[in-house]
Amino acid sequence: MDNRGLASWEIVYTAPNQAYIDKGVNIPVKLDDTLQTGLDIVKDSIQVETKLKGQDQVQNDNSQIQTTDTGFTYAIADDVETIKIKYNTQLTDEEFAKALAGNNNTTYTNTVKAVDLNEAPVLTKNANVNTNAIKMIISKKAYDVTYHAAEGGNKAYYTLDWEIDIDAHDKQLTELNLSDILTGQAIIISPKIMETDENFKKLDMKIQYAEGNYVTPIVEISRDDLELKYNDDKSRVTGFNLDLTKYLGTDKGKIDTTKKFKITYRTQVDDSYLASFDPSQIDKQDFKNTVSAGFQFGEVKNPVTSNEASDVPDDTIDPLITISSGGVDKNKLALKWNVTINPPRKIPSSLNMTKILFEDTFAKIKSCPDSTKRNDYQSFGWNEEKRNEQIENIREQIEKQFTDGSNESLDITLTEDDDNYILNIKLKNTGTKQIAFSYYTYGTNPYIWGGNMNQNFSYKNNVKLLKSGTSIDGQAIITDITATASQNAGGGQALVT
Repeated sequence: MDNRGLASWEIVYTAPNQAYIDKGVNIPVKLDDTLQTGLDIVKDSIQVETKLKGQDQVQNDNSQIQTTDTGFTYAIADDVETIKIKYNTQLTDEEFAKALAGNNNTTYTNTVKAVDLNEAPVLTKNANVNTNAIKMIISKKAYDVTYHAAEGGNKAYYTLDWEIDIDAHDKQLTELNLSDILTGQAIIISPKIMETDENFKKLDMKIQYAEGNYVTPIVEISRDDLELKYNDDKSRVTGFNLDLTKYLGTDKGKIDTTKKFKITYRTQVDDSYLASFDPSQIDKQDFKNTVSAGFQFGEVKNPVTSNEASDVPDDTIDPLITISSGGVDKNKLALKWNVTINPPRKIPSSLNMTKILFEDTFAKIKSCPDSTKRNDYQSFGWNEEKRNEQIENIREQIEKQFTDGSNESLDITLTEDDDNYILNIKLKNTGTKQIAFSYYTYGTNPYIWGGNMNQNFSYKNNVKLLKSGTSIDGQAIITDITATASQNAGGGQALVT
């Protein structure tokens, strides 16, 4: 079956030879073809070729065909040796509409029987056809993501260009309603939808045929016909409804839906908003943008709502915090870790950090209670003196990065619970400055420093920016943002030689 719902069929019948007849096998007198509901025979498509016994030439003769409500019958003449019947079927409007609405994996069965004078089947054969070649009436994608640097006091932002493709597979629609929903929480756009540059100020939407020149729209969609959806406080657009019915038709200046066409529009997302997501935890569902359609052609009205979604490319998200291995210091018997907050991003960003709350957690114990987990335990210092020394070292590193004295809000604390020490670093109004520092942890299992153990241990360090104390441009980040690094340690000085 092709994408218009057309399928081609062929029946080949060969008369039984004399040996079977002598054995008393019933002789077929007609062929009965029964189509499953949903398939209609295309008018004037039946072609019959017959070859008579003892003759070489093939005859074309449709005179023995009689159509029925479910197919056709063909009377078999006594002197016929072979019969070949070819014809086409078309999905009914109702079934075709289901395929356009996304039910495009339906199988239809065509059954032919050779029956005798008593209407008893001598032979039955089935053939199937599937609608999987018929694509849904709508599809959607984000076809361009553009970064715009901060200028003239405005924030940096991304524009996301979306494309809705509509293919009614040669059907002229008489109704078409679109509903676009920004289902992902990351896709939040300002009410100035589609007004971010000269190309989108004149038109709320561009509607173009999908072949040839994409520059000139078919029609100009009126702002009055675009029903915007807002969130609860009306501060952001979350989608739109668009009734295209009055724009449909074959007249000049209207949409001919027998041709493929597309709708393009633009949304905007602040860079600072995207930065507040955790790249390690974000799900592509957070960027889901879904469009649905109700449509009508012929007598079929709004059969089933179609749904199609698209994802924003992953490279729109960059980390706000990173951690990396600084290697092993065998003299200190320590693991070094390097942390960067608001690191250099893939594009020249300018995130205004108004509050920062960093956290790292370390085991208090010096020995490992569970040998299966011995790699997981790290200490921030073997004693209080070492821990205080580490805190002061971190403070000095950060203070050196603020020569203008803007580091007055720096606050470093080390709290504890029953099992852990918790390092917190707080800062305020650091603007776009990148903050980098390093510190050491100590593996609590002494085996890692015994070189003659000949064993490596893998350590991980998981750090966070907490949403309870981190904000960009005064807006709290959406989730705790995490970063993880790992490094191996082992093979230190031999304990015995």
